[in-house]
Amino acid sequence: MAVHLSSTSRGNTPTDPGPDEPSGQRRALEISDLRLSFGAVRWIQSFEINDRPIELALRFPRLANLLSTLWPDPVAAAAALDELLCDRRGGRRGFPDAVRQELLDLRARLPGPD
Repeated sequence: MAVHLSSTSRGNTPTDPGPDEPSGQRRALEISDLRLSFGAVRWIQSFEINDRPIELALRFPRLANLLSTLWPDPVAAAAALDELLCDRRGGRRGFPDAVRQELLDLRARLPGPD
């Protein structure tokens, strides 16, 4: 499952943080941010077919790559998902509904605190 997205498909150039992002709060995109890593593909395939975060992978491969590396550490994965799901900066657009639901589903799959 290789997904290649050009930066123009999202309406931004790789170094443009976007109209709603405060300048300097997001690092510049790299080529590797625009496609799924091998590790992310394997991570996605580890879920049951109906539970796979496909929209996340298609629309935000950088985040799927990040979550795939954090997933073995439930505390780190939970912290990353909480950060993504909670608007601490104010005024952010948020994720499309399908992606937000996948993030919530991923968060629910993680074990709770002991």
